[in-house]
Amino acid sequence: MSVADFVVSVRWAPLDLKGLRGKRTLEEFGAVLGVAKNTVWRWEAGRVKPDAAQVKKLNELAVKQGYWDQWQLKGSARLAGDLDKASAELKQQWQEADARSLADFKR
Repeated sequence: MSVADFVVSVRWAPLDLKGLRGKRTLEEFGAVLGVAKNTVWRWEAGRVKPDAAQVKKLNELAVKQGYWDQWQLKGSARLAGDLDKASAELKQQWQEADARSLADFKR
C-alpha cells in the first residue's frame, strides 16, 4: 500500500491546494492531475472539493514533491498521541479557564 492510498482521507483545503500547485499555472497543475484548469480554480476557491480519485492523485503528487515533509500542526491544539489523555487534558484546561472566568465575574 502506498502512502497516497493510506492518506486518502486527507481533506485538501484551498490554501493547501494552492501550496501544492506552487508556481504552476492553473492549466499546468490541472494537466498534471488530469483535470481542467477551471476545476483547479473551483477547488482553490472552495466552491467544490476534489473527489476520492482526485484526492488520491493529489496525495501521490504531494508525496512525490515532499509537500508534507514541512507540515506542522498549527493552532491551539497539541499532538498528544493518546487521544483519551489529550481529551482529558483539554477538558481540564477548559474547566480551569471557566473557573477563572467565573471568579473574575464575581469580583
